[in-house]
Amino acid sequence: DSERDYIELDQAATQLTAIAELGKSGEIYNVGSGVPRKMRSILEDMLAKEGISQWPVIESSPQIIAGKGFDVPVIYADIRKVSRLINKF
Repeated sequence: DSERDYIELDQAATQLTAIAELGKSGEIYNVGSGVPRKMRSILEDMLAKEGISQWPVIESSPQIIAGKGFDVPVIYADIRKVSRLINKF
């Protein structure tokens, strides 16, 4: 059920290039889409893109992994600063 912010390599490269060329030294810039997506959805898209069936994916219940640490439910980037750089790029 966790949600994360993942982007394609070309999108990350565009953002990193804009930061390298136009960013201010010492500033912090987040690279991402700015939109959280369920990990399940990300995995399904990756498998489909590679033409791999989903049947070998084994799921475990949250109760099984609950004792192994804490997982932040939603993490995504605030891309306002990097978006402003890309608009100038």
